[in-house]
Amino acid sequence: MRTLFLLYFAQGLVLGLAALALLAAAPLLQKRYSARWFCRAWLALAALLALPLRMLLPAAAPAPVTLTPPPALLVSVGSRDETPAIGADTAPGTERTAPSAGDEGGQAVPSSGQAAQGGQAALSTSPNAQPGQSSGQPGPSADAGGRLQTPAVSGGEETPVVSAFTLPAALAPLDGLALAWLAGALGVAGRQWLGYFIWRRRTLRRALPAGGDWQAALDVSLSRQPLAGRPRLLASPDVTGAMAAGFFRPVLLVPEGTQPGPDGVCLLAHELAHLARRDLARKALFSLVLALHWYNPAVWLLAKRAGRDMETACDEAALAALGTQHRAAYCDALLRAVNRGRAPALTTCFSLTKKDVKARFARLWDLSPKRRGAAALAVFCLAAALAGALVACNAAPAESGSEPPAPTPASEPAASPAPDYASDEEIWPVGYYNDAGPLPLPEGEEFPPVTPFGFASPDLQYAGVVQYGLEGEAQKRLTLWNTSDGGETWTSTTLDCSAWLEEMAKENDWASLKADGVGNGSARVMPGAYQFVNPNIGFLAYYGGWNYGPAHDPHTTYAPGFVLLRTTDGGQTWKEMYSGDCSDFVGGTGEGLSFYASRPFLFLNGKVGFLCAHGGDYGTNSQFNLLRTVDGGQTWQLLNLDEVASTLPGAPWKNRHVCSALGLGGPEYEPDIFADAQPGFAAFTAWGDDSYDRVVFYTRDYGESWQWIKRTPADSTSQEVNDQ
Repeated sequence: MRTLFLLYFAQGLVLGLAALALLAAAPLLQKRYSARWFCRAWLALAALLALPLRMLLPAAAPAPVTLTPPPALLVSVGSRDETPAIGADTAPGTERTAPSAGDEGGQAVPSSGQAAQGGQAALSTSPNAQPGQSSGQPGPSADAGGRLQTPAVSGGEETPVVSAFTLPAALAPLDGLALAWLAGALGVAGRQWLGYFIWRRRTLRRALPAGGDWQAALDVSLSRQPLAGRPRLLASPDVTGAMAAGFFRPVLLVPEGTQPGPDGVCLLAHELAHLARRDLARKALFSLVLALHWYNPAVWLLAKRAGRDMETACDEAALAALGTQHRAAYCDALLRAVNRGRAPALTTCFSLTKKDVKARFARLWDLSPKRRGAAALAVFCLAAALAGALVACNAAPAESGSEPPAPTPASEPAASPAPDYASDEEIWPVGYYNDAGPLPLPEGEEFPPVTPFGFASPDLQYAGVVQYGLEGEAQKRLTLWNTSDGGETWTSTTLDCSAWLEEMAKENDWASLKADGVGNGSARVMPGAYQFVNPNIGFLAYYGGWNYGPAHDPHTTYAPGFVLLRTTDGGQTWKEMYSGDCSDFVGGTGEGLSFYASRPFLFLNGKVGFLCAHGGDYGTNSQFNLLRTVDGGQTWQLLNLDEVASTLPGAPWKNRHVCSALGLGGPEYEPDIFADAQPGFAAFTAWGDDSYDRVVFYTRDYGESWQWIKRTPADSTSQEVNDQ
């Protein structure tokens, strides 16, 4: 908690200064830039204030500026080395011990129950004592069962342990500040959001559809400023002016019993501008920022100025939609809206105070041309992001009485321990790919002729296969078939991937491809892998494609990305681990990758997995395009195989690529290296310039080092092994 508090504190301090600087420069900047420019700047600052920037950076990224709180804030309240006085109240389950004749100064001998309180409460009485050791006395030790045993103190008898209950140590002042920050954040957020939901529920219950005159005014406003959908227009006795409310299904509200009059079109045009600009979502973001930084006055000033600029930007948008000839009528509407009351939090309202009138009118009648200011905005946002991310605050107290470690000589770097990628669960060996071939598939189901997307356990009791559709709406679904009794009975689960396919179609503009002879083209989902590493942990990867072209010569283009799901409960629930493409990991070229190799994925346990990614040139920048994850698929990194590739016969190979993962059930290769495979083993086929440049890359340590063995389908007996 203290780490998060300090993170937001340091971040808010720096970005608050940036907000104050922009506020100070606003009178000059608004002569050059419009209110929309300021709205974008405030929105960028709000996003930076809401994100924990330091947590988003790699753990190894240094902070050029580190703020250190005073040591008094980092130390617990109440000294841990004070011995309880005789007669003092003790916690339940502890024993009081009178001083014995052998104790110096008549000090009380701590009982074992007291020794357990506060961790080291009665054990650390010397500043030079080591953790778990008292001054001149032996420290606590653990028995064979791991229970804490306190030895007898010299000069007195050992007191038996009465209770194993341990009281928490006293909170440090910084922890108290962190709790106060959390309470304040919940209070500010609760006051705004709870108040909003109560107001909205009451208002909508009493609201009725607005009359025909208001509906006609809305039609006029929509004709000038169209939206994707027509919002509901309601009349309510609980509002004093036109306003918009609702994040997902916004509604327009007007006072009950009123007529639009000459101001109606202007009022509604202003509120439609709020909806078009998604200002309600912006207000929600500012509400979150105020909750996180409720103690920071600069953030409150930022939110207040952002609200004013949002209103001014909507004035500009509404006036641009209505036409400049309505400028005077719009200003009259503003005047009649003065002091109509404040809008509830998280809503908009066409009202303003007398103090706002002058500023709003000045901006409305400022006819000087304004610049877009894209470069200035980008520089400001980049500078604010760097400032917020490169400042840290130290949450840990400095070690007292300890000396800094001696620097390691540059000529003798300290050896790094090998990463531990092993799993503590029982894992099936070598990513057993069997495609469920020896097992009887569910009767009555039509599986594609080639189904390389399956798995089977070594004893063939557990198995699974993916059924993907060949035509119609079935092309947008995947069905997962599983058996746990060797194929006698099967269960199925269907996944609907249509939403993801629609997103891919928009991002890649598939609809623009020529679809002559295949209707309007069709999107389809294809499995990239379906594998369980034990009965509980499994993975499913899929990618998308677009079928188009004439019926006699159809074509398919594939999405430059994939989705990876993981289950830890045997397939009952699935969690998305990754969605995107890995182009940035292939030389940073930004090129799209293809994931439709025969077996592109192989997982060794719940953390470590591999991906064969085809580049546009089968190995751009002379890479084999083999990627690895060590966090269950959340992130992927390109492996550097240059060292082992330099030892290949005829090296360097061109157009090289890794195309398929191998397993015990692989149909093409069964090299001898599988005979003694242990956890951490994985193997992949790799190709070079021609069909006879084929090798099997394999690792025995989860991908930390690699060797190769050469084999060809034409002569499976010839081999050349390279052991690095």
